[in-house]
Amino acid sequence: MTTAGVDYSTKAVHAAIVDGKQLLFAKRYDLGANRLDTMAQLVEALASRGIATVYLEQPFMIPDRVDKVTGKTIRRSTNVTLKLHAVATEVATLLQLRGLKVSYV
Repeated sequence: MTTAGVDYSTKAVHAAIVDGKQLLFAKRYDLGANRLDTMAQLVEALASRGIATVYLEQPFMIPDRVDKVTGKTIRRSTNVTLKLHAVATEVATLLQLRGLKVSYV
């Protein structure tokens, strides 16, 4: 079974296609000034390889944590979380506009 997945960060989007245990395609797309153009290239690379469903990590909030040494709470940046959500939303939107199904994991 051929499966495609996309992982995202605020700096890059990674795409991979696997068939069973065999890697068929993997590429990193660096996000720069033309972020949507770069994401569109990723979407076209998947669509041109016959992918119908893409698995994408469900956006989440980065939780605060307690430092084990100091016992102090380390607050995660809401700004970074919002940027991650924006990238995930943009990727999902472009995939869906191209006719691919997005399945969150």
